[in-house]
Amino acid sequence: MPVRIGDQAPQYLNITGDELLVGGTITSYLSGTSTLQATKTDATLATDNSNPLQIDSQGRVPDMWTGIPLTLVLADASGAIIWTRDDVQSPLEIPTQAGQQGKFLSTNGTALEWDSISEVPDVTGQTGKVLSNDGTDTFWFTLPAAPAPDITAAANAQSGITATATSGVSGAGTLLIQTGKGTIPASGINQANGTITFPQAFTTIPVVQVTLTTGSACASGFPVPNATSPSLTGCGVSFNNSRDAASGGAITGTVTYNWTAIGLA
Repeated sequence: MPVRIGDQAPQYLNITGDELLVGGTITSYLSGTSTLQATKTDATLATDNSNPLQIDSQGRVPDMWTGIPLTLVLADASGAIIWTRDDVQSPLEIPTQAGQQGKFLSTNGTALEWDSISEVPDVTGQTGKVLSNDGTDTFWFTLPAAPAPDITAAANAQSGITATATSGVSGAGTLLIQTGKGTIPASGINQANGTITFPQAFTTIPVVQVTLTTGSACASGFPVPNATSPSLTGCGVSFNNSRDAASGGAITGTVTYNWTAIGLA
């Protein structure tokens, strides 16, 4: 793109700036080199100026145009250099706008170019959808329904968890873990018995773990918990203190406990 160097009639001054630089010169080179490269007389870039250009009695030179980067050297009549300007060039040329409606001006790192604007598709009627793409086009996408969870909490007074066991494992199915709490009244002897009823029946006999949660059921010692006769729907529970009633091992307070049962649903 042609560009005029300076205004239409600049005046050049000596190095102190107090006199016109009559008889001085402006020499032009290919930018960054010592290769002479003449400026042009007008925007057609068809005709060279002389190189160097002579500064006239009014401190001016003819119009200077270029389409490529240049280095300019200003010198006085004796040849003493006043200044050097590198990389004097035309501004970036805007690409043709024909047929580029709706695009924006961008760059590829070297030259300006027109790029298409990526727009979000119309949102009308797209409630609950997410924006996606196929590598070429952007569109609204309906998310698939979430699969049934592998782990769910049971809805009953006792807490419960189900999880899908690994396929291919012997007895694989839906793992069911149920937990709960219970109490047994004081028995007055060294053993107290109760029952546990599972909120949800198992399909295989579960493993049951019972844990004592009270520390004051006996005057001396702690009763040992034990789950007895587990079935698909429940089991017995007993607490036994190895000391007999006469020696302080009697269960004289309420026994509280937690239980956990693990099996297949």
